[in-house]
Amino acid sequence: MNTNDFKRLEEGLEGFAFHVYEELDSTNTKAFELIEAGAGHFSVVVAMAQTKGRGRFDRRWISEPGMDLAFSVIVKLRSDDDARFLPHYSGVSVMQALESIETCAGIGLRWPNDVVASDRKLGGFLIETRSNVRRFAVVGVGLNVLGTAERFPKDLETPAGTIEESLKADPRELRERVLGGVARALSANYDLLLENKPRLFDEYKKRLLYLGEQVDVQMTNGFTKMRFIDVDPDRGVKLQLVDNDPEWFQPASILRLLKKNND
Repeated sequence: MNTNDFKRLEEGLEGFAFHVYEELDSTNTKAFELIEAGAGHFSVVVAMAQTKGRGRFDRRWISEPGMDLAFSVIVKLRSDDDARFLPHYSGVSVMQALESIETCAGIGLRWPNDVVASDRKLGGFLIETRSNVRRFAVVGVGLNVLGTAERFPKDLETPAGTIEESLKADPRELRERVLGGVARALSANYDLLLENKPRLFDEYKKRLLYLGEQVDVQMTNGFTKMRFIDVDPDRGVKLQLVDNDPEWFQPASILRLLKKNND
């Protein structure tokens, strides 16, 4: 993607302003700097190369220049209640962008913030708010777009994949199509975030993988096999050990849910 591509995107997306950088440590960090400088709702920070991208629990996220997407979107909040539903708003919007390109069996959201296809991670999103910036939040998105899974290290904790390979998508202008699709979906879903959170949450659950299935739950002390029962914006994730009653866990206590050759 070049300057003309971003200009074309901006012209076709009402209300969006793109801030494009050759290299950034973190698009989320830059987005907060821009908020303090006066940037507003649906300002988008794009890094052609991101050197210190991060996910939940400060996990490192690596983006390959010319192959992947690393961007952050500033979202205006009306209330603290809006902030609780930002993960669902973000997840649904990213999924709808991919669905608009091509259908793919096995693609969906892995709780809490991963996008996966056939158990390979295609990317994820990180929501951040700051106490000194109460009216805005930042939605950071990292997606593996071009190439195949062969370009990733074999020793990753969770296998990685790409949108091109998983969707069998035409690579021409694919990064532009994905970025534009996410922006359009964020815009289209914004009214749901503000006015119809139950419907937004339903759309999220439709795309959530592994519900009702046995998963490997990664906690701070290791993995435990449990059944994934339910999710709730307030109570977190509902899990069940064999021969035990289901129990609700807050997101801070669960690192991730994985499928690892479960019977």
